[in-house]
Amino acid sequence: FKYWRSHRGKDKIRRELATLQKSVVGMRAAATMYIPTSILENDNMRMKIDTSGNSKVSSLVLSCSLKADSSLVSKAQWYWKETSGFVDRHDPSQVLGDGEGWIKYDEFSNNTIEAAYMQQQGKGTVSLDPYVIDFDTNLQTKQSTGFQREVKRVAGNTKDDSLSMTDTDPSISQSSTSLPRDLCKEPQIVLLAGDVVQISKHYKDSWAFGTKLFHADEIAARELVEITMKDNDVESIDGTNLCADAGWFPLDITRVPNPEDLAGLQKNVGDAGELNDPNNWEDIVDPEVVQRHSLNSSSQEYQRISSAFLNSLNDGQVKILQIERIQNRALWQSYVVKRQTICNRETKLKGEKADSKDASIIRQRALQRFERCWLYHASKKEDINKIIQQGFNRSFCGKNATMYGKGVYFARDSSYSASRVYSVPDKKGNQYMMACRVVVGEYCRGKKDAVVPDVRDTRSHTLYDTTVGLLGNDTMRNPSIYVTYHDAQAYPEYIIKFKTKA
Repeated sequence: FKYWRSHRGKDKIRRELATLQKSVVGMRAAATMYIPTSILENDNMRMKIDTSGNSKVSSLVLSCSLKADSSLVSKAQWYWKETSGFVDRHDPSQVLGDGEGWIKYDEFSNNTIEAAYMQQQGKGTVSLDPYVIDFDTNLQTKQSTGFQREVKRVAGNTKDDSLSMTDTDPSISQSSTSLPRDLCKEPQIVLLAGDVVQISKHYKDSWAFGTKLFHADEIAARELVEITMKDNDVESIDGTNLCADAGWFPLDITRVPNPEDLAGLQKNVGDAGELNDPNNWEDIVDPEVVQRHSLNSSSQEYQRISSAFLNSLNDGQVKILQIERIQNRALWQSYVVKRQTICNRETKLKGEKADSKDASIIRQRALQRFERCWLYHASKKEDINKIIQQGFNRSFCGKNATMYGKGVYFARDSSYSASRVYSVPDKKGNQYMMACRVVVGEYCRGKKDAVVPDVRDTRSHTLYDTTVGLLGNDTMRNPSIYVTYHDAQAYPEYIIKFKTKA
């Protein structure tokens, strides 16, 4: 009976993971670390990291910047063994053709493993954060969980030592870690092995813009960004805008998520049904393309939005020209995952089981407490077009103010955002504002130029989710300004096109 119950439990978990895999569009997992080369190769940045006193971040950068000595790298390919039933989710070119489920390591990881193997004469271990590979046992162990996989080395053709590994095996792609010129002003994301990312945009099939759904080590990623951004303009770090939560990255350092990757995400999401499209959406034609639907001015949906928008404005001074509903499945799912993560965090604090009735009540109360529907964000038309495609990011948000922190600013009242300073008119005098769902979570008073919120819990190094600004007779229970620091904390639900009288 115990075996039957255990087997049934495992089947349930596998079904839930499979449902999650199918529900989320454009999902990839980081196979290895990625830190932009402009950080790794900049002496000033390296010195700042080395002298920061943060040994973990320093070791991450050192490990990522390791260039395997070409004289030590032979024409061997390393493989890890995938869980049965998940092999067909990988690109066939990355699967060893023996039918046993062996998957190739990416080029960077392969070179790092092989360099250590040759240097150590096939003995000892090599760290490939967050894993350790033991050459004596041929096992890969995840340090945080102890989860193990088999690994093996397959020697290649050594007839021509002048050929590189990618020359002998064209299926191993060259790492495209040099940022394309067209993206040089765009944000880049820091990735640690095991991070799960949702892609919302591609660039020439080799680079993608994505938002993290699951952090393998959020504290380490944020500390690295904080160290490199310290004393630097938030928009540029030697030409690189570095982010912990969203940005561009080379696709060849990612892979299809495996069950181990999805398990952490599943804990945060809970019921995969939460990821479904909202009931008021039209059918999605292409999940990777943003759809804009103009609302009929007589519809209840239009009336709800217009009423909320005009609530703090002088009706005679403002004319609404159009309201559009934004349907971006990737951004919506990223937002839902972040919202669920914050709400489920409260469930864990209360010590309830994730599927208990009490936990469901606690989550619902947390949702009512932590989500704001709606807050307002205004900008230029060009920036809004980018936001509805890629989401909110400090590289093109928060340029007008840093009084309460260097994040993305949202206003409780549309009258604040309607200022022409924020809602910049186009050539025809039209202004644009977004009505956004925002999961504000736990918040604290904002500080000028702060890169991240204050620490909420020193034991777990947990930060507040949001900072706030108080205006006039505001109280902490009802502030006018909210500043978010995670790109997935907000979803741009509607665009309001309007005109104001001068």
